[in-house]
Amino acid sequence: MQEKNREAFVARKTSEQHYKPPYFKRMEEYNLKGAPPRPTMSGDVPLEPEIVASALKNGTVLLDLRSPEAIAGTFIPGSLAIPEHMLPVYGGYLLDYGQDIILIPETHHQLKHALVHLERLGYDSVIGYLKGGLHTWETSGRMYGRIKAVHASELKMRLEIENPPILLDVRKKSEFETARLPGAKHIFLGELPDQLNELPKDRTIITFCGSGQRAIIAASILLKNGFESVEDCLGSMQACMAIGCKTKTEDS
Repeated sequence: MQEKNREAFVARKTSEQHYKPPYFKRMEEYNLKGAPPRPTMSGDVPLEPEIVASALKNGTVLLDLRSPEAIAGTFIPGSLAIPEHMLPVYGGYLLDYGQDIILIPETHHQLKHALVHLERLGYDSVIGYLKGGLHTWETSGRMYGRIKAVHASELKMRLEIENPPILLDVRKKSEFETARLPGAKHIFLGELPDQLNELPKDRTIITFCGSGQRAIIAASILLKNGFESVEDCLGSMQACMAIGCKTKTEDS
């Protein structure tokens, strides 16, 4: 509606790049044939740590819904992190249909919202949630991991040294082209699982996005797929802009 003539409108729309989440295929199928009868979601079931650990070994997706800061502090190795409010946007890219899911919420309110998000996306195989959250996992004596959080000022310094770490920017292409840090490697978050072969496993990778929400998701994907030296820039581009980092654009 901002364009004043047809030619400008067509030029603007044809220059846009839109990503197509894989779950769109499922929605198209439902729109054409109608949705099949769906069972009542049973995800509001507390599961003891030993059950969760066994399910994880057998291929169940352990979906961590907590905040990036909480996930960086303590996470269960092998889990996939998608903060609850990011599920409607990225759940359809990163979760497979037909795979059982166990949730790790911080609050029951968060659990309820996640179940609604997943049901609307067509995921009906949530079998429960970790009872007591990370606390019960820790007190059960099971292993947990941490993701090193990198402050924007530290990131700025480390990118200027010889042989710097790989800065993996997982924002959309339009965001990346508008402003990015020099030397950043771009892979859109929704396509990251299919492009992991573009990243070396023998170098440190720092994940980066607009504010740190998507970066923690990317970090969990890398760790889940055998990358050992993974760090996360909390605050990401917003923090970098706040402290005056130099950025590049598509034309510079």
